[in-house]
Order: sequence, then structure tokens, then C-alpha cells
Amino acid sequence: MPSLPALIAALALAAPPAGTRPACRPDASVLTVKRPAGWEWFGLYLLGKKAGWLRTQVATERRDGREVLVSRQETVIEAQVGPRTVRRTQADEKVYEARPRGRLLSYRSERRGDGGDRKLELGCGKAACQAVLTAEDGTRTREIPAPAETAEQADPARLAAARCGEVAGVQVEAEEPTAWPLVPPAG
Repeated sequence: MPSLPALIAALALAAPPAGTRPACRPDASVLTVKRPAGWEWFGLYLLGKKAGWLRTQVATERRDGREVLVSRQETVIEAQVGPRTVRRTQADEKVYEARPRGRLLSYRSERRGDGGDRKLELGCGKAACQAVLTAEDGTRTREIPAPAETAEQADPARLAAARCGEVAGVQVEAEEPTAWPLVPPAG
């Protein structure tokens, strides 16, 4: 299931400016959809007060001699709990083949702060992924079937807006190295 910050970002990106209607491009791909260069920043608010921020970036890069699509997201949430300030951070990076329906090549997720630190690293071949989960209680390694997540999940909200349709699929989540369905919002 997508994280709350990811859903907030998706809603913000999917909404066209008031009074405008985007031209639908059913042939748009995750590689051709227009997006800002560099990081996009979003404030996260709780009861009208800023509780943190999220930044996201999707771009092609050259790694190990080949072009890949890289999706990054970083989130910081802070809250006052009694006299104590609680801070939680999460940084994710997913790397895909740089082509429409490109497969997931790797995933790295680091969570720090209140609630404990943990890191998930996933390296995927065509048939399986090697998952390494490191937390305060040790390191666990397991092999999982290669997820069906594709490059379209790198920027599904913007791609759906460009196509004027939904983008469905699965997304690997950091809680457990498994794939969860990505359910487009209703309406």
C-alpha cells in the first residue's frame, strides 16, 4: 500500500490548475511525460500546522554503462508528543530499466528516527530479487520472486494525468519486501 506522503504527492501532482483541462496523451510513457528538472518539494501539514516535508525526483541517469530511470523520495515528519519532539525520516530510491514497462532493478529504503532504524536493499534479476533487511534486531536476507513493478510506478500520478486515465500495477513497499497492488484513486 502506498505511504501517506506518496498519496499526498500523487494527489497534488494529479490536479490540473483551476480552470484548465490538460490535453490527453494516451501514448505518453514514463520517459516522455513532462516533469520539472530536479527535486519537487511539498510541505506536509497536520491540523493546519506544518509537520514535515516531502521531496521527490524522477530522472534518467547513466549507471554501469546503461541508461536507467531513477525515482527518489525523501520524507521528514516531526511532531510534538508531550514535551518531546518526535522525528521520523524515510529515503527511498528505486531504479528501473529506462523503457516503457521497464522492470525494477533495485530498491533501497532507509527509515530513521522514532520507531527505530531500518534499511531494505533489494537487487533484482529477471526471475528473483535478493532482499536484505537490516534493523536494530539484526540482518535478514531472503529471496523473493521478481515483482511485477514496472517503470510506470516511478511516476504514476503524473503519467495518469498525462494519459487522462489510470495507471495500475504493483509497488514494492519497505515494510516487507513484497509487492502490493497500486490501486488508482476513484473518480
